[in-house]
Amino acid sequence: MSLLRCLLSLYCLCAITAASAYNIVQPEYSLQRFLEANPSQQPLMEQLQAKVWSQPTPTSIQAVHTTKIAVALRGQSGEIKNKAWLMAFNRRLRELGLNYRADIFYLPRQESYEATTDIFKAIKAGQFDYIVMDGLDEYSRPRIERLLYQGDSKILMLGMAAPVKAWRYHPPLIYIGIDLPKAMHRLASYINHSLSSHTIVDVIMVSGASDDAQRCQVFMNEWMSLGRTVNQHVSIANEAPLAFQAATDLIQHAKSDPLYKGQQHFIFSCTPEVSFGVLGAIGSVEGVMTNAWNGQDLSDERLHREHILVTVLDMYDNMAIATAEAIRADLESRLLPDIYMESSSLLFPEMDQETRNIMFQKAFRYSYPLWPQ
Repeated sequence: MSLLRCLLSLYCLCAITAASAYNIVQPEYSLQRFLEANPSQQPLMEQLQAKVWSQPTPTSIQAVHTTKIAVALRGQSGEIKNKAWLMAFNRRLRELGLNYRADIFYLPRQESYEATTDIFKAIKAGQFDYIVMDGLDEYSRPRIERLLYQGDSKILMLGMAAPVKAWRYHPPLIYIGIDLPKAMHRLASYINHSLSSHTIVDVIMVSGASDDAQRCQVFMNEWMSLGRTVNQHVSIANEAPLAFQAATDLIQHAKSDPLYKGQQHFIFSCTPEVSFGVLGAIGSVEGVMTNAWNGQDLSDERLHREHILVTVLDMYDNMAIATAEAIRADLESRLLPDIYMESSSLLFPEMDQETRNIMFQKAFRYSYPLWPQ
């Protein structure tokens, strides 16, 4: 009987963990559905969007104390996306005239309970007024929930495509992200129209309960809804070396199969890290293409002509600016929307360089000098 109870407890624990992971990667709303269910949010979102897109106006509040901000970003300090986000965030805060101090923490992409222990202890001990948290997974979720329930700091969640229903009684100050369903619908539609029905389509997804995995799943749902199929799909940790090996195996498999002889081959890369690995594996292999994200195709003009079918360009700096404007609005006791969503654009190889530069400068309003020219 004791053994049975033990097994049942273990089963329940696994089921709860799996359910929690599943809930994280499932989008609960599209932006349109969220606004239809919460019509009062529309004007608040428009007000914040107007602030984000406008020239900054200094705050009128006279701060007695320095506002303490913790920023927890995914990845390493040297990554261009993190450097770009911080450049835009700090510049906007300075332009707003806020008296602040920002402490930066870096969360490893492949988290574990142990890897985040010291980081969250330091964040908790820092007694920050605001905590900017980049993304959510099964390891950071219980720690973030604890911070939300305690209510000592106001939390801004980055990269979140929808509110978390379980947090409705202790919500973050704001969710800031990209409207994933809309962005992935446009991407899937373009790829569908660009590739013949005979094209070999493989997909490299990322594993785990993360926001990156959510993006992958949303694309797969859109792709299947168009009546398209996938030859092979593999799931890996979100790391470029693993994507390089996975893409190498997919390319070799396609080249060695007589059924695929002479057919075009497209490998969908669902994150920037995966795309870097896939591009490395493609090298100079003819007839193989993938997609890119943000500033990747600025680094080598040959890449976007020969091997990149389309580039997704997120309004990246605007998300950092929205974070700064949200903190300013809260300090001024102004109402904020529950969620702020930015848009994405698609860059095509046939675009002339002047058009591409204009679009990049729009997406990277503050951080453009950091990206490869």
